[in-house]
Amino acid sequence: MGKHYDVRKKKVNKKKIFLIIAIPIAIIALILFNNRINNDKKEIVDIINSTFSSLKENNKEKINKYIDYNLLITGLDDMILEENKDEIEKELFNKISWNVENVEIKGNSAIAIIEASNKDYREILTKWMKAVIDEKNKGQNISNELGLNKLKTIVKEETLIKTIIKKINFENTDGKWNIILDNNFIELVYPGIDNVTKALNFN
Repeated sequence: MGKHYDVRKKKVNKKKIFLIIAIPIAIIALILFNNRINNDKKEIVDIINSTFSSLKENNKEKINKYIDYNLLITGLDDMILEENKDEIEKELFNKISWNVENVEIKGNSAIAIIEASNKDYREILTKWMKAVIDEKNKGQNISNELGLNKLKTIVKEETLIKTIIKKINFENTDGKWNIILDNNFIELVYPGIDNVTKALNFN
């Protein structure tokens, strides 16, 4: 009498073989995915560190690799005379310090939570506006040069250091992570400036 062929046993064996193959593939895929996430996070942290150190050093060429520097200082560009621009710009971020708290990645978007400290721009701009008004009350003609000299003096003075935490947005384009230069980034590097703009109804 011939051997009885057990169809159920064959089905069970197929399931075992499938599991034996599928589980290692799933583990490898998970490892590769985690490695990619970790590499992306490292790239974002490196970009943040390079951007902020470039701001601190006033290295415009390097800054422009990550953000549009001219866009970052647009407001100042409108009132700073070209020949004196460099002198003031060197003082804007020379006290800045930062720490990356966390990075979250979702597809081609990412959010970095950053704690940064810099000169309190609410204090600087409030002092500057008061100084200009005081000169006007004394009968002085408020020229661009006078306003510039007042701003230059105040930016160079010892001032309060303000620390804030912001979520900075990133997007991945063609495999490269880029900072989105929005209000969050501006408020992070110019801490306190949002209070001034809100008071002036610029928001």
